[in-house]
Amino acid sequence: MDDLSTFAEKLMSEKGVENYNLTLEGLVKKGENYLGEVLFFNILPKNGDKPLHFVRKKAKFVNNTEERECIRKVYQRESYMYKFVFPALKDFTNRQRIKSTLFFSPKVYSIHEEENQEMLIFENMKYSGYQLLDKKLPMDKDRVSLVLETYAKFHSLSFAMSELEPETFKDLTENMTDVWGKFKLILDASNYFGALLKDVVSKHDEDNNSNLMLKYKPIIDDIENVVYVEVDECDRLVICHGDSWSNNMLFKDNEEKAPQSVCLIDFQMSSMSTPALDLSHYLLSTGDKEVLYNIEEYLKLYHDFLSDSLKLFKIDVDKVFSYEKLMKHWRKYGKTGLVIAVSNIQMSLAELEEIPDELNSIIHTNTSEMRNADLFNKRIGDLLISFAEKFL
Repeated sequence: MDDLSTFAEKLMSEKGVENYNLTLEGLVKKGENYLGEVLFFNILPKNGDKPLHFVRKKAKFVNNTEERECIRKVYQRESYMYKFVFPALKDFTNRQRIKSTLFFSPKVYSIHEEENQEMLIFENMKYSGYQLLDKKLPMDKDRVSLVLETYAKFHSLSFAMSELEPETFKDLTENMTDVWGKFKLILDASNYFGALLKDVVSKHDEDNNSNLMLKYKPIIDDIENVVYVEVDECDRLVICHGDSWSNNMLFKDNEEKAPQSVCLIDFQMSSMSTPALDLSHYLLSTGDKEVLYNIEEYLKLYHDFLSDSLKLFKIDVDKVFSYEKLMKHWRKYGKTGLVIAVSNIQMSLAELEEIPDELNSIIHTNTSEMRNADLFNKRIGDLLISFAEKFL
């Protein structure tokens, strides 16, 4: 509470407000954030000014050295995104006289990077009309299209800066190496991701007399390299979100409940990487059956959005990232998104009592015992079959 009081006192002093109340709204549910504590709080001025609403992300303190280092790395990366990357991208669009397309992340008010005290405070987008979707439901084509447009705009800024101001872009991103790979020390790929994938593929084979195991066996056998993929240097083309699923997206709908805009949150896994990882994580984790069986159409839609965004900078998309190159990246890295998607879908459909308490306690459990096993098996079946038919 002391850090919140200090923040409130400083902010209200800057606004010339002497009297106010600081109230706590609550914490996120178990399993929503394994790397820290996410707290919602409000500052209520007593002079009639509008209430202010915030979200605080604070790093979890752990004794395990390896887990502590992972947590520190992700908080450092998200701090870097908000302190340097987003401002640099906005300044770039201003220099290029492009109307800013950067409204896809919340405003940050405070960043603390001291070891064991890492913390960020953001605006609470709920009070601007944004909300999380029900994680148990896949996204339909309208929401998927909106998210793909948002990712295309985000990625286009990297392509454009790399093309028009290469030295500036290099200086900005040269230390944005992979963060996710650090987690192999605390989250065993074989015992969790490999065992989970083998479980669901085997069950689907038994139920449908299919030969999916033959197609997925190479992925299972090489699971650590698939999960903690090392993207080739030549393929690290853009700054990626890095954790692209429904839990990290807030939607604002219009009066007809149609999606109007999306806000991306949680940039802790951001790095220089391939757009195919953001796209495969997102599409395979959240797409409904129609999306999964028409992946190429949605990748083409993303590419069209990317082309439109790059035209604002007078850049031909085929010069920097053709559709053929996108599909080459997808075939090369899409299986990583596939494996992550199986885990994400399981976590999305798990009930509270089924969710592990700690990151290092995540292990494979029998999916047949899930309370939502039927729904899980249906979504996983669509995912496994559609991906195998086209890409394995």
